[in-house]
Amino acid sequence: MIITEAERQGGQVGVDVGGTFTDAYFVAADGTRATATKHPTTRPDPTGGIVGGLRDLVDRHGVRPDEIGQVTVGSTLALNAVLEGRGARTALVTTRGFRDILDIARERRASLYDLQQVVPAPVVPRGLRFEVDERIGADGATVTALDLEACGDALLAALDASEVESVAICLINSFLRPEHEEALRELITRARPHLFVSASVDVHRQYREYERTLVTAMNAYVGPIMQHYLQRLGTAVASIVPGAAVRITDSVGGAMNIAAAGHRPVLTIMSGPASGAAGIAAVSEQMAHPRDGAGALPTTIVGMDMGGTSCDVTVVADGVPDLTAGVSVGEHRVAVQAVDIHSIGAGGGTIAWVDDGGLLRVGPRSTGSVPGPACYGLGGTEPTVTDAHLILGHLVPDMVLGDRIRLDLERAIEAFRPLAQQLGMTVEETARGALRVADASMSRAVETITVRRGIDPRGCALVAYGGAAGLHAAGIARSMGISQAVMPRFGGVLSANGAVWAPEHYEAAAAVLRPSDALTSGELTTLVKELEEKARDTAGEAAAAAMTHEVALDMRFVGQTSTLRVPVPDPDAPDALTRAHDDFTERYRTVFGYVLPSAASEIENARVRLTVVRDRIVPLPADPRGALVEPTRWSAVFDGAERVGCDLWVLDPEGRVPERIQGPAVVVGGGSTALVHPGQVGTFDPHRNMTISEVTP
Repeated sequence: MIITEAERQGGQVGVDVGGTFTDAYFVAADGTRATATKHPTTRPDPTGGIVGGLRDLVDRHGVRPDEIGQVTVGSTLALNAVLEGRGARTALVTTRGFRDILDIARERRASLYDLQQVVPAPVVPRGLRFEVDERIGADGATVTALDLEACGDALLAALDASEVESVAICLINSFLRPEHEEALRELITRARPHLFVSASVDVHRQYREYERTLVTAMNAYVGPIMQHYLQRLGTAVASIVPGAAVRITDSVGGAMNIAAAGHRPVLTIMSGPASGAAGIAAVSEQMAHPRDGAGALPTTIVGMDMGGTSCDVTVVADGVPDLTAGVSVGEHRVAVQAVDIHSIGAGGGTIAWVDDGGLLRVGPRSTGSVPGPACYGLGGTEPTVTDAHLILGHLVPDMVLGDRIRLDLERAIEAFRPLAQQLGMTVEETARGALRVADASMSRAVETITVRRGIDPRGCALVAYGGAAGLHAAGIARSMGISQAVMPRFGGVLSANGAVWAPEHYEAAAAVLRPSDALTSGELTTLVKELEEKARDTAGEAAAAAMTHEVALDMRFVGQTSTLRVPVPDPDAPDALTRAHDDFTERYRTVFGYVLPSAASEIENARVRLTVVRDRIVPLPADPRGALVEPTRWSAVFDGAERVGCDLWVLDPEGRVPERIQGPAVVVGGGSTALVHPGQVGTFDPHRNMTISEVTP
């Protein structure tokens, strides 16, 4: 889609599809107005919730359809298809002798010494794997040529008989020579246009046969369901905002157009969680300058996203999220670059229960959006984290969530009563215990992604987002010695905010597998140009817009297997490879604490990323209207066992905010609720982001 003037100047909408709510966030083109809404997530088709969120913005929040130039959606559909086993019936076409690559896999096992553990089922069952006679050698030479006339009809007949919906093609060493894969792709696409065809040279043209095969098979497995979803999504968005371009967020905190997402849907497998990391970057940009009495945020931020079903924890340093080269999806480790996120089953809908030993447990099972926590009155009867908060006064009875759900205290109490009787405790004691267990789980998650990776959390800020995170963040920050817990103005919908912020980019990569001193600068320049052209092809008509390009090399010392990514600012420079080796050595020293001074470096992959040049809309400081809302007196349980008197602040989204909120207090606003514990104080910056910190003596 060509970047139009309307898209450049129109306002933007970000959408995040969560387990309970679908969040929609709008920011005007000039940054003077921002608003958000929550709509119940619809299943199995999430487009209903997305359309509902867009209609809410138009009908309830006064956003005109012609104000919206772009809609960016965070999608969990590919991830859920894998987790729930709902992907397409997929065939694998591979080189003769390599039919069992998905079974052989790697030696990595979930339980190293358990001889009885169940081996994960492969994405493609053995009966749907087909071999062809061809072979490219490890040096790129043709060992056995592919004869389409000899094998083509038999292969097509086998695919027909298997009644598959998609086909993955992954031939040995095709990352060196793609001709055979390209010929098979063209044959199947031309002869069977109804099939989704995924070739490894288009999806993951990189070294390591098992990882390449798995990524390609996974792309084919989720391809049909994602293409159907994207078609419905485009039609649904156009029915409300016909002039808007539609983007999908990817797994690294960026975004792509619908066509690119439909071609390589595996890149969206961590789309939803990655949007939150982009939202953290947006908040850190807003809060980059010193504020009265608080100072600037630390350069390292721990993000805690707690929604209805899970809690996702990640680290963003200098506005850039930590990335990982592979992501665990169910029982599979998929070689897709993604934001490094540690997830646990702790959300507002997470269920409290008693194990066989009589101990109170929380999660990982959740009620999800249907039927939801008991207090939602939608049919849920099991005790959840949200019910516990309502019982303890952290949420207000009869308050309306997401403009639709009214909280029912009696239902929450009834849900907790059987659990309390089982434990021999009061309902309030049981609710308090459930929250302490949930807090302990989330503290361990923060510890996992900081302390165990050499990051001192005491030097970080904790940014809480998602509908439930504000209820836990200040307490977790206090227990871990984190000095600042930040509740963004739109913290309840920060992942939707991040979808707006996500840069639109397209990447191409190829294996190199040569020592860095054996590659000439001319060869590097030629390879970079080829990859840039491929990335532009992926971008489609978006390539008509101005783009920046970044070049990076995956490097290692010769003889090693793991790589580090090294940016190459000027790939055309005569000494680009020498500089890359020096930069790799320094990065290696930073990460591992030592270097191998006499060892040569090796380049495994080269990468080019093209990013569409588009001004990001940064909301202007909030323009408060009307009088300051005064707090009411309330009571709630905080650190101790007894209820204490506190202030209840219900902030007007467009109104003024107080200079300080002294704890103990319950603060409602921005699509979420936050607790300010006794001995803490909340202060606001000009954008209405609230920072909770300890009161200094």
